[in-house]
Amino acid sequence: MRSIRTKRPGGRQLALFRYLPPIALFFEQIKPHLQTHVGAFPKIVFVSLLANCGGRDDVVSCSFRPDQSNWHMGETFPTIHIVDDDESFRSATGELLSACGYKVSLHETAKKLLETSLSDGPGCILLDLQMGGLNGLQLQDRLRESGCRLPIVFISAYGDIPTTVQTIKAGAEDFLTKPVAKERLLETIQRALARYEAAQTHEDQISVLRSLFAQLTPREREVFDLLARGKQHKQISYELGISERTVKLHRHQVVEKLKVRSLAELAVIAERLGLLPERNDKPLPDGRQIGKKAQAVSDSARQS
Repeated sequence: MRSIRTKRPGGRQLALFRYLPPIALFFEQIKPHLQTHVGAFPKIVFVSLLANCGGRDDVVSCSFRPDQSNWHMGETFPTIHIVDDDESFRSATGELLSACGYKVSLHETAKKLLETSLSDGPGCILLDLQMGGLNGLQLQDRLRESGCRLPIVFISAYGDIPTTVQTIKAGAEDFLTKPVAKERLLETIQRALARYEAAQTHEDQISVLRSLFAQLTPREREVFDLLARGKQHKQISYELGISERTVKLHRHQVVEKLKVRSLAELAVIAERLGLLPERNDKPLPDGRQIGKKAQAVSDSARQS
């Protein structure tokens, strides 16, 4: 007899006794419930074929749950796409991730993944290196060319240092070697999703800034550009052939339309939009970084 224990909130444990042979059937029966109410079952112990266990009586504990702080009600929960031609590894990994609360999509070949819509929300791709048809590296290239930004984690038994370096340089989140420890797999997925969320947040912010910048008139953009380069009002007045008073009026409109309070913030926007080529190198009081040109704008503001 084997005991499978699920721990409910509050510490009370429920023991479910089943013979080992029908454990897979039992798991399939409770799997939909776990996916729907994963919050009520933070711990489950089950037999897994993960990492090529080969049918041994290994008992794997899944006490991990994905960080849901960044995913709000109504938003699509992350989907983990598993691309591997090893059926036992593919299904066992899928069961593990399902038990941990993730949505899972299984793909036997690279072609199957390419036929799937990957733009329906956040997710991560677990990718084998050697498969029939397109291999992992070729699929990584295809996904990058198609504009797919989902993070990729390679999982393979045939990795070497040159291949690992190649995948990381091409943008992979990590390269794990089979057999992979459950804890490391889950931590890697969580890290990949966190980076994806941060990247999406950054892109959303840039999109907002671009829409605000598009509201500026041609003259206001000229003033903005010179302010971002650290020019003072007198210099801008001379360069554009307008009065200093007119420069101040345009500056006011720029600040209002971009919804900033200072020229330092204006400089940060310029850097984020790629209008200032130099990288950040000087810390602000709140810990952010500001480049030399942006700092010049801040210094200019204090002199004006």
